[in-house]
Amino acid sequence: MIVCVLFIWGSLIYLNSLHGPFLFDDLPFIVFNPDIKNIFDINAIWQASELGRPSRFLSFFSFALNYHFHRLDVFAYHVVNLMVHLVNSFLVYWMSRLIFFSPRLKGWKIAEDRGWISFWASVLFLVHPVQTEAVSYITQRFASLATMFYLGSVCFYMKGRITSHGKATYFLFSAIAAVFSMFTKETALTLPFAVILVEMCFFPGRNLTRWWWVGLPFICVIPAMFGFDAMRILSIEHASSGSHVGDLINWKSYLLTQFRVVLTYIRILLFPFNQNLLYDFPVSKGLLEPKTLLSFLSLLSVFYFGIRIFSRHVLISFGIFWFFLTLLVESSVIPIRHVIFEHRVYLPSVGFFIGFVSALFIGLKHRTLRVTLIFTMAVIFSFLTFQRNKVWQDDILLWSDVVKKSPGQLKGYLNLGVAYTERGQFDQAVETYSRLLEMAVNAEAFGNRGNVYNRMGQYDLAIQDYKKALAIKPQSSQIHSNRGDAYFGLGRYDLAMEDYNQAIQLNPKYVAAYVGRALVHQKMGHDDLAIKDFDAATEINPHLIDPYNSKGALYYSKGQYHMASENYAKVIHINPGYVNAYINRAACHSQLGLLEAALSDYDKARELDWDNGQIYYNRGIVLQKMGQAEKAREDFKMAEAMGYQAK
Repeated sequence: MIVCVLFIWGSLIYLNSLHGPFLFDDLPFIVFNPDIKNIFDINAIWQASELGRPSRFLSFFSFALNYHFHRLDVFAYHVVNLMVHLVNSFLVYWMSRLIFFSPRLKGWKIAEDRGWISFWASVLFLVHPVQTEAVSYITQRFASLATMFYLGSVCFYMKGRITSHGKATYFLFSAIAAVFSMFTKETALTLPFAVILVEMCFFPGRNLTRWWWVGLPFICVIPAMFGFDAMRILSIEHASSGSHVGDLINWKSYLLTQFRVVLTYIRILLFPFNQNLLYDFPVSKGLLEPKTLLSFLSLLSVFYFGIRIFSRHVLISFGIFWFFLTLLVESSVIPIRHVIFEHRVYLPSVGFFIGFVSALFIGLKHRTLRVTLIFTMAVIFSFLTFQRNKVWQDDILLWSDVVKKSPGQLKGYLNLGVAYTERGQFDQAVETYSRLLEMAVNAEAFGNRGNVYNRMGQYDLAIQDYKKALAIKPQSSQIHSNRGDAYFGLGRYDLAMEDYNQAIQLNPKYVAAYVGRALVHQKMGHDDLAIKDFDAATEINPHLIDPYNSKGALYYSKGQYHMASENYAKVIHINPGYVNAYINRAACHSQLGLLEAALSDYDKARELDWDNGQIYYNRGIVLQKMGQAEKAREDFKMAEAMGYQAK
């Protein structure tokens, strides 16, 4: 019954997030990541992370599985994320239940309410709006999947410690889950210490030495992936913080800032309002800054409180210690460019909710009152989660929310401009980039505004912006390639060729430059050179549709319909929902006399885009060739009704 309640409740509040688009880091990690496009290329997936380390191998492998079965159908990715979250909520329930069967809590009065405490802790974990970033933001499966293995390892370990039968099996499952967690996200580094925390809190009088030696190999797994080079990691400096323009991030400034960040996490858990994807969060310069010092003393007080009540209220203490322990990797001395993200509190929140619900049951003796209070909180949190998910449904809404709450965050404006551009709202995109450029001179903003002008056909304005961008960032292959597109639009093929060559020289693996240069070769009548560049592009990234699509059009123009058809087939394999590929392949089949195949492709295109008059007109021609005059007339009428006029 608990599983059913959690499943139904969680599904209802996340139902409105299941069709949200790929956003932010989803694009480099999933949509444009060639390393996950072949599930059998384990070596590529093994090194798919930006650091080239296998510490997130299983996360990327899960993306590869999604892509293998569903390509870029965003719904499938969201469903997997939601299922992981639902499993995690049950693991919170199971872990809480197991705690009450430990030697420490057997016979304690609070154990009488173990079912309700476990249930409400899992419900609050499930419905709290802070979790939306780890669930609705597809890429942050890193956090939720690592948490699933992390909690699974702790649960199996506790089950092995409590049960009198099958101990070895449970410990084996715990070890397997621990290894899986280590290869999902670096936060699993704290897992062996979490097991020691469980021992200290719930299995008193035991010798911890043996558990330390058992856990030592697991403690070494992640450092081994990074060559045990702790000094190199601590010496990392980020010249510009991702959370506040112009701030320097090193281990010291990062640590000082985390005192305020962790207090912010606690505030969000207690009062989840004004959530934000990108907080504008300045770094702390010194411990004696009032906000930093106050935050440090507040956290120190909470930790001290956990120590003081340990013997009387171990559940509350456990929740406090778990919260601080599981934040250590991302909220201590390892300098990360972004100082704050809500998904980082996903695993720590487990301890928070266990401790919080336990405190309510200890402090409120009136059963009806406490159940009413927790239920009311769960309903409010559910409503806030549903509302927060509306922002994740739409990229314009999400980045507008960021710009509103963090007006100093340049990244918000940049991504909002991209969102407007992709929707064809070019005037709004230009306005957004112009607002950003009033705040700061930024190469990316000039380059992106140039891209908008390119899309609008205002090539002269685009070239002006690209020149300004290159004056700031002359080694950008992307900006050179984009300026080449603008020159191409003006018919200045010589200048376009220069820019494409420069882009390729700067980055020999920049696919867009090869595609652009191929189109220039095609315009100049050098078809063989064009095909060579298209082939170079597909060799670098065989999972992009543009090179195959353009090469198919070239072969079609040369009358090589078999070759054109093969390239359109590759486009369809990469993106089965790409309508024009079916239309173009159908045209090839029609030219080759393969009328049944052409009809099949037009039927598929019609399923994907039922109100496209061109599809009905072309299908009518094929039916006419097949001698099915009546059906052909019906299609011609449909095309006419949709306003399609044959050229």
